[in-house]
Amino acid sequence: MAVSIFSVITNPRQFFEKKAGEPESLTLPVLIILLQGILGSISGYVIADLTTKMYPAIGNFGPILGIFSIVGAIIGAFVFWVLITVLFYLISMAFKGEGGFRRTLEFIGYGSIPLIFGALISGIIILLYAPGIQVPVVTAPEDLAKAVTALMKEPVLRLSSLIGIVVTVWSANLWVFGIRVARKLSLKDAALTVGIPTAIYILYSIYSLGFF
Repeated sequence: MAVSIFSVITNPRQFFEKKAGEPESLTLPVLIILLQGILGSISGYVIADLTTKMYPAIGNFGPILGIFSIVGAIIGAFVFWVLITVLFYLISMAFKGEGGFRRTLEFIGYGSIPLIFGALISGIIILLYAPGIQVPVVTAPEDLAKAVTALMKEPVLRLSSLIGIVVTVWSANLWVFGIRVARKLSLKDAALTVGIPTAIYILYSIYSLGFF
């Protein structure tokens, strides 16, 4: 009997245990990651537009930069999905994890649903408040890098990053249950497999925001 995709949020343990009894399929996970990437491209496009305003020398390349930011966000979502799956898979080997990579990739994809909400909320916030951001105009390429770094510390973009951290923690909770079933681990080992790299990522993200 098929299990509702929405139960991955309400009851992840039951969701993944039931999914393990179904044939492997990457169709829905691919759609989840694709939607996350499309929604994430909203923020990327706005930031690219602000960057163009900072550096008028880009001129007619502005639209191209915007297109690259959209494509990059979508590709980046898939790259992130594969990389974290590989990372979790390798770490779980230390705990004698069993189970195939394809099933692991599938379950990490399902556990990424919260990232969709994060991308949507961040996109809406940035669309609403980015027009009010005053960006400096620079003429030298070396000054552009500094200006972009300063831009990312704008309150609205910091808020967007914080939202990203929150939904990553949410997804990590789902990934624990997913990796536990996919790799046949104990709950403790699954928590360590997911928790260690996630904690490092979150600490780095907070550090990048300049909070410490």
